[in-house]
Amino acid sequence: MKYVYGGLAAAVLISLTGMASAEEFVNSETDPRAIVVRDAEIARLKAEEAKGSEQAAEAPSKPMSAKERRAARIEARKAKAEEVAAARQAAKAGGMKPQAAAATADAKVQEPTATASVARSEDKAEAKPVAAPAGVEGIKAIVARHAAANGVPFSLADAIIRVESRYNPRAAHAGNYGLMQIRHQTARGMGYSGGAGGLLDAETNARYGMKYLAEAYRMAGGDTCRTVMKYQSGHMATRLSGANRTYCAKVRTITARN
Repeated sequence: MKYVYGGLAAAVLISLTGMASAEEFVNSETDPRAIVVRDAEIARLKAEEAKGSEQAAEAPSKPMSAKERRAARIEARKAKAEEVAAARQAAKAGGMKPQAAAATADAKVQEPTATASVARSEDKAEAKPVAAPAGVEGIKAIVARHAAANGVPFSLADAIIRVESRYNPRAAHAGNYGLMQIRHQTARGMGYSGGAGGLLDAETNARYGMKYLAEAYRMAGGDTCRTVMKYQSGHMATRLSGANRTYCAKVRTITARN
């Protein structure tokens, strides 16, 4: 009898253990606390997966191509040019004299903003042809229209374009572009918003180049050599250099012939 009771007790204990396990399983699926724990674990796994994706995205990129490097250099030059303009404006706003303002800006970035740099030597100016090539009548009409619109004598505009580019709208040298060899930053100061390549269009170049020449002409009081000086060396120039005198002599020779 003792053994029979012992066997019954063991059977009851086993049954109770099984019921407890079943109840625990049910509770793990329905208990709010268990659900919260499970959701937190899922969220943690998702966060780790997202972090792995970010690390993969931040992996070192492949080296820049030659085209990308050229684009970066162009952007750097544009930034330098904009820095020059900003420095000039800041210097003028601070009450500096024109000469000092120009010197301050040039000291920040060693790149002139005038259309034709003083760096052009007299020998180079002497060697440049002054006769306009044949077949430029259409371009001359464009020049005449913009010269008249800006109050610039056509004879002066014509002579300057002959010296600068010989009426070659595709001319480009040392950062100067097109018919009037205007710099990109200078054109932007006159209201141009396109890229440097757009200045190789005759209509565009004449529009903004003539605005710059017109300002030089007015600031010089209509004097030919002083107009040339301000066009070649920048509106802030006040003293004729040797290169300015050579340029002016060429302009006067051309206007006298015409």
